[in-house]
Amino acid sequence: MTLLGGLLALAAMTGGLPEDCLLGTPGFPVTARSLAMGRAEFMDPSPMGALANPSAAVSAGVGLSLCASAGMDLEMEKRTRTVYDSFGSSIGEAEHSFDRSADLFPGGVAASLAGFDGMPRGLGLAAGWRARNGFGYDWDREVRSEYYALLGSEALSISGTAGELCASASFSPLDALSLGLGAGWLSCTREETWRQIWVDESIPDVLETQESDLEVVTVRAAFTARPSRRVTASAGVEAPLSAGWSGDADGPLDLPPLARAGFLWIPGNSLRSVFTAEFSYRAMSGARFDGADMGLRDSWSASAGVENSLPGGGPECRFGFRYDRSPIARCLDCVSVTAGLGFDLSGWTLDAGGLFSPRTWEQVDVGSLPSFSEGDSLSVEETETVLLLSLSRRISL
Repeated sequence: MTLLGGLLALAAMTGGLPEDCLLGTPGFPVTARSLAMGRAEFMDPSPMGALANPSAAVSAGVGLSLCASAGMDLEMEKRTRTVYDSFGSSIGEAEHSFDRSADLFPGGVAASLAGFDGMPRGLGLAAGWRARNGFGYDWDREVRSEYYALLGSEALSISGTAGELCASASFSPLDALSLGLGAGWLSCTREETWRQIWVDESIPDVLETQESDLEVVTVRAAFTARPSRRVTASAGVEAPLSAGWSGDADGPLDLPPLARAGFLWIPGNSLRSVFTAEFSYRAMSGARFDGADMGLRDSWSASAGVENSLPGGGPECRFGFRYDRSPIARCLDCVSVTAGLGFDLSGWTLDAGGLFSPRTWEQVDVGSLPSFSEGDSLSVEETETVLLLSLSRRISL
């Protein structure tokens, strides 16, 4: 069975898990600062940001800069199904399942080096590991008859985190211009388990498991321009050189390039504000697995954020928002709001950030998951809350 066919068959049994089954949940936040400012990692002036934007490696700071992050992902999902009377008329909605989860995840760890004795002037290097996509999902429900007698239970578990080893190098031929190149190797093992346990011992229980490995090699190129001390603009592209699944799902992936652009403005007010904005675009309508069209649509994201430094040496306050256009269906588009704080602790910088993203969609609106008969429906209400901490330090050499 192909990857797409197997995942859609699994999703059809449970009401549909578009991102988790097809592509994994994208966009793990890498630093609390970038998360709090609309998850704007492309313009993040840290070693972690230099992994996504290789032209920023030289601007992460003179000396050795270190950064690490980790957090928690809290998810809630409620599913309701249309209920009909004996004449086939709809009489309302009944709760189908209600699931909550709290999972710890690694953001990443990175280091950058610039201005070291013996290094060419204007050269910056960065390397590290960061979490990219996640396949974590847990779902279960009790199966009951029309008279609410317990018949059994069903449970689905999907696990796996796609981590990427990255390296970047940038060079500034002019103070107002930086050029950068980077590469990354992403790997992931996704495990899926489907269980059905029945009260009636004459009905056999079901236990199905699958395990697949994903590998992607990516190259990146970017440039950053600084026309003035208060304005910075950057643009770049990342393109997969090779990608594919192996194991129970087996075949090559053909993924289009990802284009990104960002803008930073420092107005120079008494709050020492910093405004950032980012945009990304990927022509996912051209994505293929094992030579077959995956039936996706072009996706893009836009984010904006602001950071204010309070007078008197208080913490830095950050706010932002983000909009993501889903490659699967319009009803899966989502808006996120973000906020966070930054603290200076004797040479160390401690950042805390949070994200809240609600989403409601109808099963019948996702054409790639035709799991119900015509006229039936299943409404899905989701909320995701992400809490992230990151610690960084710059060491002069």
